[in-house]
Amino acid sequence: MASSRPKPILPVLILLILSILACQLPQSSASTQIVQSVTPPAIQVSITPVSSQTPIITTRPTAQPTYPRSLVTHRITTHRIYGLAEFYDRLTSKGFVPRGVNYSIMLPVLDRYEDRLFGVGVFDHNRTQADFALLSAAGFNTVRIILDGCTSGGGCIGVENGQGLNPEYLDNIVDLMKLAKKANLFLLLAVSELPDLGGYAKLGNRAANQYFAAGRNAEYLTTTGIHAAQAYWSDLLTELIDRQAPFDIVLGWELQSEQYYRGDQPPFSLSSGKVTLANGHSYDLSILAQKQVLAVDGLSYYIDQLRQTILTYDPTALVSMGFLAPDIPNPWREGDDRYVNISGLLSESSLDFLDFHVYPGDGLTPLQLAENFGLNGHVTKPVLMGEVGAYTWSYPQISDGAIAVQDWIAASCLQGFSGWLYRSYYPSPAGLADATWGFVDGHNAIMNALSPDNQPDPCTTIVLPGRNLALGKLVTVSAALPDQTPQMAVDGDPNTQWSAGGYPEQWIEIALGSALSIGEIRLTVGQWPAGEIHHQLWIGASQDAMQLVHEFEGHEYDYDVLNYSPDAPLTNIRYVRVVTTESPSWVSWREIEVFAPFPEAGTATPAVNLTTVP
Repeated sequence: MASSRPKPILPVLILLILSILACQLPQSSASTQIVQSVTPPAIQVSITPVSSQTPIITTRPTAQPTYPRSLVTHRITTHRIYGLAEFYDRLTSKGFVPRGVNYSIMLPVLDRYEDRLFGVGVFDHNRTQADFALLSAAGFNTVRIILDGCTSGGGCIGVENGQGLNPEYLDNIVDLMKLAKKANLFLLLAVSELPDLGGYAKLGNRAANQYFAAGRNAEYLTTTGIHAAQAYWSDLLTELIDRQAPFDIVLGWELQSEQYYRGDQPPFSLSSGKVTLANGHSYDLSILAQKQVLAVDGLSYYIDQLRQTILTYDPTALVSMGFLAPDIPNPWREGDDRYVNISGLLSESSLDFLDFHVYPGDGLTPLQLAENFGLNGHVTKPVLMGEVGAYTWSYPQISDGAIAVQDWIAASCLQGFSGWLYRSYYPSPAGLADATWGFVDGHNAIMNALSPDNQPDPCTTIVLPGRNLALGKLVTVSAALPDQTPQMAVDGDPNTQWSAGGYPEQWIEIALGSALSIGEIRLTVGQWPAGEIHHQLWIGASQDAMQLVHEFEGHEYDYDVLNYSPDAPLTNIRYVRVVTTESPSWVSWREIEVFAPFPEAGTATPAVNLTTVP
């Protein structure tokens, strides 16, 4: 018998290592932008039987899928400079400020309106190209679009009576993305609800039960709901990659166009029992504080899982989420069952930036809404105002709406916002309760008011024709009652008034803050009893060089309005003073308004920093 001896080990190990490395080598060169691969296998869903006290829902994929990946590096990223977060353009090595508009085509469908922008048979290549060219020419750089606003019928995002996504609808999405790239516009692409078409909502609601209401609550908080959202994003990104969509013009992917829970449905409507979320943690519903923590923990886990899914396909992408403003500590949505709790998400979530939706005319100031969002002047991630608009019911005149949005955006600069997208390019249908003026209404009035070409710094507003230049400005007076202060004459409310608390002679002076042109001065009288009056109107570039420009005489009543409109605009005016020399009552004014003129064609509109002047 031949003697045995050990076999050489080193060659075997080398062959084994080479085999492993060969399996891990990429299938194409680094210069290839799109890598084709197989579609991920379907996720198998199972619901584990549980007691009525502690529902626990689990799902597990059957195998580790192989994904196609976009190898395009996104141009826009985020970074922090001296602790301040901002968007950053890799190409220019400069900060990037998103400024633009939401783009949709709202059409009536049965008893509601749907966004049919990408609808098969509705999407219009030429219209979109012309609209994008107009936006780009005005200096805008960003467009926000909801990808799945079309939710019913054969021409929408999901396959009707089937599984998966509609190929023709996806072709339209890619066509729009290519048009945006040609126009040098970046896209913030958002999804809304899991679509009923294509089977996604049905999958997401398999875990719905007495503890998790079908819809948003089940989709956010259960593993089944999260896996349904992952399947939706996987299918969407796979199909876009297959069509060679230009991912480099994507500013970010938005997990939800506007996040909220249903506060009147389980688990938030329950006051007893325990639930276990997809994150594996249990919460006692009889304790209010635990329900509040449940909302944040559940959403944080949802964000983590969905962000990982997106980065699997698009590794350099930014991921965000849209948020309705919470209702605390400053209530503003009485009777609204939408529940929002984002405590801690500003600093602790894995979102790359946040998209907050706030509007003038909703009842709160930018400061109060910032408090509700938890900004508190400390921003660790860029915060975008992804929706802001002028409601038609709040501002019946589009000129007033344009001014309101300008001022709103300028005020929000102080609260940490670093990007703004107007609500709608086209006017909202009149049947919508929250209808807003469109960008192109009134000969593009709002587009021109917000255009970066006209207003390079969003925090320094241009003076629009008809703007009340006296609103909120510094006022000095000869005397005043403690409860009828000078500022009440420039607060925009004719039901409040300044009163000197004494008879003539009395005066009131408004400092406009910078040298401006004036087209009209309007005085709303505060006087009782009625009687004969005499007022002098003085203006000047300085307090030492005031000129008398008009005198009012006659019989005057409370709430009368006195107007002075010069034949030509008054220029280089910093101060406006009204002196009352005769009146049967204590001297008072309900409102003093100083309006910017309507310029002649070709006349440049001056800029004025309305956030820093007195």
